Amino acid sequence: MRNQLLIARFYTLIDLKDDYHRLLIAPEDREKTAICTRFGLFEYVVMPFGLCNAPGAFHRLMNQVLGDLYDICIICYLDNIRIFSPNPNKHRQDVAEVLQRLQNHSLYVNAAKCH
Repeated sequence: MRNQLLIARFYTLIDLKDDYHRLLIAPEDREKTAICTRFGLFEYVVMPFGLCNAPGAFHRLMNQVLGDLYDICIICYLDNIRIFSPNPNKHRQDVAEVLQRLQNHSLYVNAAKCH
């Protein structure tokens, strides 16, 4: 990967939007997230922020979506994806590939935080 980064001249940083909320909690585990309020008992159906295993679960999803691109044209840390390429044509292809995969898995980009 270090060599890939040394020859890279073009970079794009993508930040994902509402990323943890894309992960469904298995029905049998929802009771573990229950909160009691004066309006009743509520259980999460999607991954809330703050669960100890949330980062690992999200990273597992990112491995499924982008795993074969790691260290070839991307570095990923949680919901931040850095795309790197040696030339503009390759960079356009790499960015298009990443965006297509994200779209295929209903993951959305936070355009305001992308560079």
